[in-house]
Amino acid sequence: MSVVKRVRSERVAILVIMTTLTLHSGQLAAQPSKLHTIDLRRGNNLGMIFDAGLRPWRSRGAENRGLDMAQEEDLTIILPNETHFELEIARASFTVLVGNTLQEANLFGRSESVPGAVQRIRSICAATGFSDDGLDQIANSLGTLPDPNKTWFRSGLVNGVQVSITFFPIWLRDPLQAQVWVVIQWPPFGAPMKFLTEPIQPPPGYEGVPMEAPTYVTPPTPTASPTQVR
Repeated sequence: MSVVKRVRSERVAILVIMTTLTLHSGQLAAQPSKLHTIDLRRGNNLGMIFDAGLRPWRSRGAENRGLDMAQEEDLTIILPNETHFELEIARASFTVLVGNTLQEANLFGRSESVPGAVQRIRSICAATGFSDDGLDQIANSLGTLPDPNKTWFRSGLVNGVQVSITFFPIWLRDPLQAQVWVVIQWPPFGAPMKFLTEPIQPPPGYEGVPMEAPTYVTPPTPTASPTQVR
């Protein structure tokens, strides 16, 4: 298996897990959505995520390297080449290095109609300059049963920033839906990552913002009432 195929396979496996979590993240209260703008022309400092109005929290078990979000948000992503695209996300995760430097941002789109997801990918491809070859063929042949070969993937550089796009069908929905995932990575690619030795702290100007992971409350298991027991 080539390196490209192996990396893509590993990424899809990880994102499948994240999608499952997204579909079952009902423990968190729904948050009202508003438009947030992430301007990649500003570099890759964590401060731009907070300036966009987003409030991620430290990842459980990886408080010195990862941040998570699990609420719906409407994003506008301004690329380094001055173009932009919009993405409605259900969750996101960020990898943070020493100096509050972002190494990777994973943006997981909400479930939407297949035609809607296709149109969204086309708009992202237009902004990035990527080809959408093969997307229609995949979208028009999804069938009714899960098929790992029916995902569509494209990746490339936009002014030095790596942008990856995935079209991922959601067969668990009726009618069939799909999600659009966008991964943004900053150079140097493949270099050893220097993580913090302490939990990630809010960037300057946001010192009072809490970043502890939320506490999930497991709902009680329903039990039969005496009148239901026979």
